[in-house]
Amino acid sequence: MGILGIIIQTEFGLPLYMEMFDSKLEKFQQMDSTLTSGFLTAINMFAKQYDVDLGYIKIVKENDIYGTNLIATKIGEYLILCFVEPYLFHEVVKEKIGWIYEHILQNYEPQIRAGKIPHLTDEEKVYIADTLQDLYIKALVASNKEAIDQALGKFFLSHVGIYGISINSFDNSLLYFSGISEDSFKLYFNNMGRRSSIINDFDIIDSFISIPEYQPARVYVTNPGIKFQIQNIMTNLPEKTVSLYYYIIGDPNLDIKQIISDLTTLLNPFFPLTKAEPALKAEKEEEKKVEREEEKKVEKEEEKVKS
Repeated sequence: MGILGIIIQTEFGLPLYMEMFDSKLEKFQQMDSTLTSGFLTAINMFAKQYDVDLGYIKIVKENDIYGTNLIATKIGEYLILCFVEPYLFHEVVKEKIGWIYEHILQNYEPQIRAGKIPHLTDEEKVYIADTLQDLYIKALVASNKEAIDQALGKFFLSHVGIYGISINSFDNSLLYFSGISEDSFKLYFNNMGRRSSIINDFDIIDSFISIPEYQPARVYVTNPGIKFQIQNIMTNLPEKTVSLYYYIIGDPNLDIKQIISDLTTLLNPFFPLTKAEPALKAEKEEEKKVEREEEKKVEKEEEKVKS
């Protein structure tokens, strides 16, 4: 799980859509909508009063030190509150919210400005939930789960020192995990600290994690170069595509470069090439062509100097 729920209302407190995707937020689903809309309207007015932007709020329960983050966003005529796991890339979640606004919510703004009450269709509600929960990518991973399980079972046996492997979405939502429990993965993710959501193709980022009652481990994350085409542009994401991320949690002394190379060779074939792939290849070829032309110019200049 990654994005746990969402509340959408007008700037002046009219509730439009509320959906909680995780049972631990069940009380929010049952709560009187006027209470949540009043809360969101109040913090928006507070932000306006002090000329600051909305950000995020953390809510915690007893024995849950990491809690849940609430990402508050003012966009167009709307106030939106998104409930997320703390380790998610908050800026990418906001991109998803922008995507939903551009393709659904902004169409209703003339009605709101005219004093009318808009009603989202069932199809639009499904679109919002699917977008937030990465339904397409999640389904793709799920359809290959049995084969991935078998492949990783052998991988663990041949690579001693690996505790767990996960596949995460481009907003860092956990799509698949193996080796250790989901709660253990979340514990490691939450201890990695805040970092950029943009990890370049084949880059490796790592963090040494020491947690009481857990053996010390190093958490590695890599972008395996898989690209999923975004049919509708999410404005601030490069190349109009999104990536998967592979995580490895293991012994700090692992030969990680070889292990990641083996892992990408193993897992990447489960995910088909996207429509973006030919375009990316063409772009790289063009870059190489420009480099060759520059090299030829330099060679000609050197020949002139010699003559």
